[in-house]
Amino acid sequence: MGEKNNDGGQFFTPREVIRAIITAIDPQIRETVYDPASGTGGFLAQTYEHISNQLGDDITAEQLDTLKHQTFYGREKENLIYPIALANLMLHGIDQPNLWHGNTLTGSAVYGDLFKNAPQLFDVILTNPPFGAKEHKEVQAKFSYKTSATQVLFLQHLIDSLNHNGRCGVVLDEGVLFRTNETAFLQTKKKLLNDFDLWCIVSLPAGTFAAAGGGVKANILFLELLPDRQDSERSWTVTREEIEAKNYDLKAVNPNIKVEEDDQTPEELIQLIEDKGEEVMKVLALLK
Repeated sequence: MGEKNNDGGQFFTPREVIRAIITAIDPQIRETVYDPASGTGGFLAQTYEHISNQLGDDITAEQLDTLKHQTFYGREKENLIYPIALANLMLHGIDQPNLWHGNTLTGSAVYGDLFKNAPQLFDVILTNPPFGAKEHKEVQAKFSYKTSATQVLFLQHLIDSLNHNGRCGVVLDEGVLFRTNETAFLQTKKKLLNDFDLWCIVSLPAGTFAAAGGGVKANILFLELLPDRQDSERSWTVTREEIEAKNYDLKAVNPNIKVEEDDQTPEELIQLIEDKGEEVMKVLALLK
């Protein structure tokens, strides 16, 4: 339901990515779960299944009531997607989807009654905010670090919405990580590192969002209180000093992969190109 959409910078998240984030965050019963860009409700619905499966047949009536009525909160801007999200969550077993209809960043609601008892801060935040959209100056004025980049404003919203000792998994485009030439990008990343324990960055393969209409390279950022780190060929630790030295460029560059230098001479390279060209011409001749 609603797997393909890229209007307004939105790219709905593949279910495999959603499940991986939820498994890492591991939400528990009685924790509040929030998605400020909920789309069709994928993160919230899959989290319901995750907690429900954990409790299994031992779930109590009180736990079931909490899970169905006082656990899941979200916001969605798009008029056509909002009712789909409501239906999707109810079909998954969430009897009271506490969904707010309106622009999360402006705070202006189209319909907010389902959200009126929502807490100010949340224990778990799981989200994939829009990539590449822009907000005007009136919206930027509501945030500490001014920028038109929607994803950076959403990051600041997450910072302001996460409970003390809460946990967050967020999908972000890679541009946020390596851009260091705009003050708001730099300040927001400093805030994540200094105050919110940016624990891990997972570099998603190129094409992860291709089926949903998005060609942007993306990453998952995890904040706060996850299991112990482990280094391997595909995972490594970066110190705060190294990050500061790169002016808070957080793009994942694997130090375990050694780049082999090409020691061929110009003459050898030209000969190689000519040989490959001859092979291509032979194949074209066969095709004709």
